[in-house]
Amino acid sequence: MKAEKLGAYVSHVAALDRSWAPAPAPDVDAPRDPHESHDWRLHDRWAACEACGVRDYWPGAEGVCEPPKPGAETQIPLDEAIAILREDLVAFGSWCSRKDLAERPTIKDWRAEAFEWARVPGGAK
Repeated sequence: MKAEKLGAYVSHVAALDRSWAPAPAPDVDAPRDPHESHDWRLHDRWAACEACGVRDYWPGAEGVCEPPKPGAETQIPLDEAIAILREDLVAFGSWCSRKDLAERPTIKDWRAEAFEWARVPGGAK
Protein backbone atom coordinates (compact mmCIF):
# COMPACT_ATOMS: atom_id res chain seq x y z
CA MET A 1 0.00 0.00 0.00
CA LYS A 2 2.85 2.38 0.82
CA ALA A 3 4.37 1.73 -2.60
CA GLU A 4 1.07 2.49 -4.37
CA LYS A 5 0.66 5.78 -2.50
CA LEU A 6 4.26 6.72 -3.15
CA GLY A 7 3.84 5.85 -6.83
CA ALA A 8 0.73 8.01 -7.08
CA TYR A 9 2.57 10.82 -5.33
CA VAL A 10 5.56 10.56 -7.69
CA SER A 11 3.16 10.63 -10.63
CA HIS A 12 1.58 13.79 -9.21
CA VAL A 13 4.91 15.51 -8.53
CA ALA A 14 6.39 14.52 -11.88
CA ALA A 15 3.27 15.92 -13.54
CA LEU A 16 2.53 12.58 -15.20
CA ASP A 17 -1.12 12.89 -14.26
CA ARG A 18 -1.54 16.48 -15.50
CA SER A 19 -1.00 18.37 -18.73
CA TRP A 20 1.75 20.52 -17.20
CA ALA A 21 5.03 21.12 -18.97
CA PRO A 22 7.53 18.30 -18.42
CA ALA A 23 10.02 18.62 -15.58
CA PRO A 24 13.61 19.51 -16.44
CA ALA A 25 16.04 16.68 -17.16
CA PRO A 26 16.53 14.61 -14.01
CA ASP A 27 19.60 15.04 -11.87
CA VAL A 28 22.19 12.28 -12.18
CA ASP A 29 21.73 11.45 -8.49
CA ALA A 30 17.94 11.40 -8.70
CA PRO A 31 15.43 9.93 -8.38
CA ARG A 32 16.05 8.75 -4.88
CA ASP A 33 15.16 5.18 -4.00
CA PRO A 34 13.34 5.66 -0.67
CA HIS A 35 13.97 2.97 1.95
CA GLU A 36 10.92 0.88 2.84
CA SER A 37 11.36 1.49 6.59
CA HIS A 38 10.04 5.06 6.27
CA ASP A 39 6.37 5.80 6.95
CA TRP A 40 5.67 8.31 4.16
CA ARG A 41 2.98 10.96 4.52
CA LEU A 42 2.13 12.48 1.17
CA HIS A 43 1.79 16.25 0.78
CA ASP A 44 1.21 18.46 -2.26
CA ARG A 45 4.90 19.34 -2.51
CA TRP A 46 6.72 16.25 -1.21
CA ALA A 47 6.41 13.15 0.93
CA ALA A 48 7.86 13.16 4.46
CA CYS A 49 8.45 10.31 6.88
CA GLU A 50 6.12 10.54 9.88
CA ALA A 51 8.72 9.01 12.20
CA CYS A 52 11.98 10.76 11.31
CA GLY A 53 10.87 13.76 9.23
CA VAL A 54 13.13 13.08 6.23
CA ARG A 55 11.70 14.21 2.89
CA ASP A 56 11.55 11.86 -0.08
CA TYR A 57 14.12 13.86 -2.07
CA TRP A 58 16.67 14.26 0.74
CA PRO A 59 19.74 11.97 0.79
CA GLY A 60 18.52 10.40 4.07
CA ALA A 61 15.44 8.98 2.33
CA GLU A 62 17.55 6.13 0.98
CA GLY A 63 18.72 5.06 4.43
CA VAL A 64 16.96 3.21 7.21
CA CYS A 65 14.46 5.31 9.17
CA GLU A 66 15.99 6.47 12.44
CA PRO A 67 13.40 8.36 14.49
CA PRO A 68 14.90 10.83 16.97
CA LYS A 69 14.69 9.93 20.63
CA PRO A 70 11.92 11.81 22.47
CA GLY A 71 13.19 15.16 23.69
CA ALA A 72 16.48 14.82 21.82
CA GLU A 73 17.45 17.58 19.42
CA THR A 74 18.94 16.30 16.21
CA GLN A 75 22.17 17.97 15.13
CA ILE A 76 23.76 17.49 11.76
CA PRO A 77 27.11 18.61 10.35
CA LEU A 78 27.25 21.68 8.11
CA ASP A 79 28.03 19.69 4.96
CA GLU A 80 24.93 17.53 5.45
CA ALA A 81 22.79 20.61 6.12
CA ILE A 82 24.07 22.27 2.94
CA ALA A 83 23.34 19.09 0.94
CA ILE A 84 19.75 19.12 2.25
CA LEU A 85 19.33 22.83 1.53
CA ARG A 86 20.66 22.26 -1.99
CA GLU A 87 18.13 19.45 -2.52
CA ASP A 88 15.38 21.79 -1.28
CA LEU A 89 16.37 24.38 -3.88
CA VAL A 90 16.50 21.82 -6.69
CA ALA A 91 13.06 20.46 -5.71
CA PHE A 92 11.71 24.02 -5.42
CA GLY A 93 13.02 24.88 -8.88
CA SER A 94 11.45 21.76 -10.41
CA TRP A 95 8.16 22.50 -8.68
CA CYS A 96 8.17 26.10 -9.98
CA SER A 97 8.90 24.89 -13.52
CA ARG A 98 6.05 22.37 -13.45
CA LYS A 99 3.62 24.93 -12.04
CA ASP A 100 4.70 27.53 -14.63
CA LEU A 101 4.79 30.24 -11.98
CA ALA A 102 5.16 33.82 -13.08
CA GLU A 103 8.60 35.34 -12.68
CA ARG A 104 9.32 37.04 -9.38
CA PRO A 105 10.83 40.52 -9.71
CA THR A 106 13.72 40.27 -7.24
CA ILE A 107 15.97 37.77 -5.50
CA LYS A 108 14.27 38.76 -2.23
CA ASP A 109 10.95 37.64 -3.69
CA TRP A 110 12.42 34.34 -4.91
CA ARG A 111 14.08 33.79 -1.53
CA ALA A 112 10.79 34.40 0.27
CA GLU A 113 8.96 32.07 -2.12
CA ALA A 114 11.56 29.32 -1.62
CA PHE A 115 11.46 29.76 2.16
CA GLU A 116 7.68 29.39 2.24
CA TRP A 117 7.81 26.41 -0.12
CA ALA A 118 10.29 24.64 2.18
CA ARG A 119 8.40 25.59 5.33
CA VAL A 120 4.90 24.53 4.22
CA PRO A 121 4.53 21.06 2.67
CA GLY A 122 1.12 21.78 1.16
CA GLY A 123 -2.03 19.83 1.90
CA ALA A 124 -1.89 16.21 2.97
CA LYS A 125 -2.78 13.67 0.29
